[in-house]
Amino acid sequence: LENPKGYGFIGITARGIAHKVWVDGRLWEKDEFTQDSNSFVCDVKVGYVMPIKILRSHLSFTYVFRSETFENQTGPTTFGRLAVQRSF
Repeated sequence: LENPKGYGFIGITARGIAHKVWVDGRLWEKDEFTQDSNSFVCDVKVGYVMPIKILRSHLSFTYVFRSETFENQTGPTTFGRLAVQRSF
């Protein structure tokens, strides 16, 4: 394409977590304020990137669906990100 208007994208990221200090507590002694965390979490990302040729920049929006990090969580975390990238 000579004059692209932008493009969309979809991505999946999966992670295995052995121990998360801020959720599971310390390794060497039992912490009374711990959560039971999931050892497998994943993110699903969808977004769109639009070039801004005059400014030699890209404007992108990404929406992320993150699976539950710990067992008592009420649901998955979702958030959006708006970014501007400039080429020099």
